[in-house]
Amino acid sequence: MGLLDDTLKQLSQGGNVSQPLLVVFQELLMGGQQDGQQAAAPRQQQAEAVQPKPNAAQQGGGAGAGELGGLGGLLAQLQQAGLDDAVRSWIGRGENKPVQPDALGKALGKENIEQMADKAGFNVNDLLAQLSKALPGIIDQLTHDGRIPSQQEVRQRLKGQ
Repeated sequence: MGLLDDTLKQLSQGGNVSQPLLVVFQELLMGGQQDGQQAAAPRQQQAEAVQPKPNAAQQGGGAGAGELGGLGGLLAQLQQAGLDDAVRSWIGRGENKPVQPDALGKALGKENIEQMADKAGFNVNDLLAQLSKALPGIIDQLTHDGRIPSQQEVRQRLKGQ
């Protein structure tokens, strides 16, 4: 069992986590590719605009849930939406700052959130609540060494390899 499964099960108080919710998190963190495939061509220009750590540009940027370019693109989009302090706390050492569900929704975009909620079988508010609880801890664990890992490293860490 991987990092993502473990974290989401803890959030649901040990209950079963729906497969569609896992898929939504995987798409956010791995750029929409769950089968070990390479993500779509990275959008370097957008990611270079805001870099939380030196390796952020490697991950790409973008707009949609499956098109964010994986972890780096997701973090760049959150930073561009004004969540830079929270994102930096998740990557750095120390306490993770929380993110409010509505701020996360604004950062990811209404259309993207609606698509993710539909895919997961959640209403928008429930999905945002899950995302706001889980993302800080998952990102903290994925970036435990203070850098944004490559997409290959993200896949390995999420799958517990």
